[in-house]
Amino acid sequence: MAFTAHHIGKPLSQFKLDHHVFVDAHLFIVQHFNLDITRAISDLLREAADFYLGMEFPANNLPVIRKPLLVAPNPATGPRVKDRESVIQLFDEKGVEVAKHDMGGFCCGPPAYLR
Repeated sequence: MAFTAHHIGKPLSQFKLDHHVFVDAHLFIVQHFNLDITRAISDLLREAADFYLGMEFPANNLPVIRKPLLVAPNPATGPRVKDRESVIQLFDEKGVEVAKHDMGGFCCGPPAYLR
């Protein structure tokens, strides 16, 4: 993550919080290193930040947990989880061809067990 953000001159916090920066960084890496895979993931605390942890995002460091929120999970309204939909849409708008690029993603923590 830091490697990717660094290559487009953006702080890690923007990479994690702004889907435009995320997509631009990944497209740069895909093109620069001639990769055939990209991803829609940025950190393991995405779901936790929306559902049960108060978090801060230092400019060039890992997220910091500040306080538990203990909010009932709702993937449709959590801003960091919802942001992944924006990543997929923006990749599509920028012409990322699914046939040429596999898309990786995952869900962590308690939300991974919701059905």
